[in-house]
Amino acid sequence: MMKKKLMINMLLTSAVALLPMLLGIALYSDLPDQVPTHWGFNGEINSWSGKNTVVFFMPIGMALLSILVQFMLENDPKKSNMSAAVKAVSRWLCPVMSLIFVPASLLSAIGYDLPMSLIACLLVGAV
Repeated sequence: MMKKKLMINMLLTSAVALLPMLLGIALYSDLPDQVPTHWGFNGEINSWSGKNTVVFFMPIGMALLSILVQFMLENDPKKSNMSAAVKAVSRWLCPVMSLIFVPASLLSAIGYDLPMSLIACLLVGAV
């Protein structure tokens, strides 16, 4: 039973992490070759990546990282000492980051001015 629940969790979190790829594919022809991927504390863009990296590799990387985290949580010999809240945050952190930061990068690349300092602070505060 536990293995089935783990597989469902892995599939669900991976699917959520991959969702931003759909937005990237929809916007692909409108995206410049370089897409912002990092903002400084002042909200200014200070790092760029190729659009293929942002559209495809960032969500795939987040999905794979999510699977790895869940595998590690499941095989941790001290997992019985871990609270359910810590497990839930650990399982969902990568998918939520993918849902927030990949679309933010894509939207910023096509001209939307997003308050990334505020978004990052809210995410850190929520965790």
